[in-house]
Amino acid sequence: MTGSTGSPVHGLSFTDPLRHLSSDERLRMGETGLFRRLDALWEKGELPQRFTRTR
Repeated sequence: MTGSTGSPVHGLSFTDPLRHLSSDERLRMGETGLFRRLDALWEKGELPQRFTRTR
């Protein structure tokens, strides 16, 4: 699942917090499961997404 509420930020690359899941696993997770997963990451003190500067 990808998306944003604004225009792309040029020069930054964002990680995918669900990169370890297959496409089928992502589909089965659905939106509710996605938010549960992100909440669990936050509760463990892990940022669900990181960014790096690209050139």
